[in-house]
Amino acid sequence: MIYDVKKIGIWQTADSAKGTLAAQTGPVQYPGQIRVQDLNGDGKIDQNDRQILGNFQPDWEAGMTNRVTYKNFDFSIVIFARMGMKVAVPYITADGGAQGFPFFMQGRANQLKVDYWTRSNPTDAFPAPDAGTDRFLFASTLGYRDGSFIKCRSINLGYELPTSILKRAGINSLRVYVTALNPFIFYSPFVKDDLGPDPEGNGYGNAISSPTAGGSVGPGGANGQGRVITVNANNPSTRQFNLGINLKF
Repeated sequence: MIYDVKKIGIWQTADSAKGTLAAQTGPVQYPGQIRVQDLNGDGKIDQNDRQILGNFQPDWEAGMTNRVTYKNFDFSIVIFARMGMKVAVPYITADGGAQGFPFFMQGRANQLKVDYWTRSNPTDAFPAPDAGTDRFLFASTLGYRDGSFIKCRSINLGYELPTSILKRAGINSLRVYVTALNPFIFYSPFVKDDLGPDPEGNGYGNAISSPTAGGSVGPGGANGQGRVITVNANNPSTRQFNLGINLKF
């Protein structure tokens, strides 16, 4: 379960002009920073504003294996789905390099391409870059993403040569096949948002805490830590293509 403050966007220049930003007494924030929900309406963001944001466990999982044959051809496909879950993505949390990319959104090294805020690009996706820090307020909220997916695990296409041909060579059977492993993903908000090539968890580590004026806010309690399955910078599921034969004498 994810228990943290809820990101509702990015503070905009219009919020400052209307006085909405000034109404938040703590922590002091500026346009371009992450905006989270003041759950109890007391004008400040602290531990009391945490809420349940989702679950790292899926609502349901399903799989399908289908095999068809036609004359000497055979075809099989395996599809797997996992829906209604969140994943933690530490490398986009701008957490000072503890688990995210070092210098993320500081402009000090080549980094991920993200939709970050500027006055000419008032997005609600990522905060404004800051050369002075890579540990942003409420950074943990950037890392909670929809982990639902429908993917193709494998495809196999084979052809068995006619026995009338094989008998002349003293062969009982010969099947030629091509197999594709993890060839494509049918559906994934994570991939659609260009956050990575595969939404399936490939690590296990601490969820990220978020610094505030009064300490830390995060998914794992007062210290902001919690062991969760993550989608991180490890190698994702590899895509493989194999060509082979099954030969019997």
